Amino acid sequence: GGVVKIGGRGEMGEAAPCFAVGGSGGGGGRGGGGIRFGKQRRGVIYQPIGVSGSLGTTTITNSGVVGTSGSSGLIFTIGGTGDGSGSSAGSISFANTSTGVINQPISVSNSQGMTSITNSGSLGTSGATPIFTIGGTGDGSGNGSGNISFTNVGTGRINQPVTITDTRGNVSITNAPGGLIGINGASSPLPFLVINEKGDGSGSGSGNVSFSNLGTVYQSVLISNSGGSSTTVYNGGQLGSPTAPGGTPIFTIGGTGDGTGAGSGNISFSNAGSGVIFQPVLISNSGGSTTVINNGTVGSSG
Repeated sequence: GGVVKIGGRGEMGEAAPCFAVGGSGGGGGRGGGGIRFGKQRRGVIYQPIGVSGSLGTTTITNSGVVGTSGSSGLIFTIGGTGDGSGSSAGSISFANTSTGVINQPISVSNSQGMTSITNSGSLGTSGATPIFTIGGTGDGSGNGSGNISFTNVGTGRINQPVTITDTRGNVSITNAPGGLIGINGASSPLPFLVINEKGDGSGSGSGNVSFSNLGTVYQSVLISNSGGSSTTVYNGGQLGSPTAPGGTPIFTIGGTGDGTGAGSGNISFSNAGSGVIFQPVLISNSGGSTTVINNGTVGSSG
């Protein structure tokens, strides 16, 4: 029933991990080499942790406090390597539950495996330092290797920037009803959520970006997709704030295709009947097609 602590508060920021975990499996998603790291509600982590898995699955769950508020040093470094089969070998799963609080940056890097991040708690406090930096590399086959999934559920609050970079995999972002991305009234010239995708231009299904918002996005989102099959944005919630400075884009979307009509570089933006957009949306596309559908509300009266 006592509080479990890893590391001392005064020692935070040292480069050497306080806790290092490594695992190696046989591939094929059979469960060998799996790593599980769970931290309960009263657990506290004050020093860096390094986790590295190869051909096995890595599962991390946080229900306590990770890091010290105000510190910008990496607290979690997570690496994974899969076999490219999409069978879950090398997959990484990170869940921050409704009681979880993450105060310091986390870095996730995965090659040929799938990465899934779910937030139900609080990510970051404020400031420009990314609280999550996520990287993935796939094989371009569209079979699941290198895919990145990031879900902010109803109780989730994202208070610091998130950066996602993927090559030849697919990226899926979901902000569920009640979820908040950004801080209302905050002003920054830098994008809050950055998604960089690079496909191979083949239209084979790799390089897709999907963003679905049913919650509220208060700070700017930047999506850049080069050679990917498609970028799809769906809004059924709220984008921006009616009190934001005039002219500040809430979404900036860029796409680059190969001009062949094979399906690469396409952009689709849909604002559903329940969707409200208070700030500008900028879309630029080269060599691909762009489709915009509005069934909701854009702007505010007066």
